[in-house]
Amino acid sequence: MNIVDNEKNLPDWLEKLNPEQRDAVQTTEGPLLVLSGAGTGKTTVLVSRLLRLFLSDVDPTKILCLTYTNAGAIEMQDRIFKRARSWAVINDFDLEVEIKKLFFVDIEKCDFDESEMLSLKTKARKLFSKLIDNPIPLKIYTIHAFCQSVLKRFPIEAKVSPHFSVIDDIDADKLLDEAYKDFLCKIRYSKDENAVHIS
Repeated sequence: MNIVDNEKNLPDWLEKLNPEQRDAVQTTEGPLLVLSGAGTGKTTVLVSRLLRLFLSDVDPTKILCLTYTNAGAIEMQDRIFKRARSWAVINDFDLEVEIKKLFFVDIEKCDFDESEMLSLKTKARKLFSKLIDNPIPLKIYTIHAFCQSVLKRFPIEAKVSPHFSVIDDIDADKLLDEAYKDFLCKIRYSKDENAVHIS
């Protein structure tokens, strides 16, 4: 399989990416760090990378994706399922074009041999049902949700109560406000001569 390295043969969306983003999409080997700002194609990069990994026989349950926001996690999962769903029903020619774009091979030429393409098309058509039927869902979490899941699994090691719960921002603000007022009261009425008194 020949990867396209000629700029004119790259998909339109790929031309807009920075070098780190291109590396992240074009390779499935090893960890990568991609630095980019808002609206520069991070989700597109990650979705393409995941789909290439899935079609390269990587078990979806072995992949962990972390993002900052719930919106980002939902968007990523939606895009993956949308692509996989479309692959299950589109015609053979369009599916072949999609796969060639995903793997950056020349659409005009057949850079895959017939058996490679047939195998990839079969995997692509089965991907949606594989994702839906898997008892372990895709692991796309926010960093907070991932940390919470680790604490739930190992509360004793983390020295927290096994039955802890995470409070929302509103309750957290109330507790912080109460703690601050309590702190001020203790200082104000403290009998310690060294304490700072507030009047």
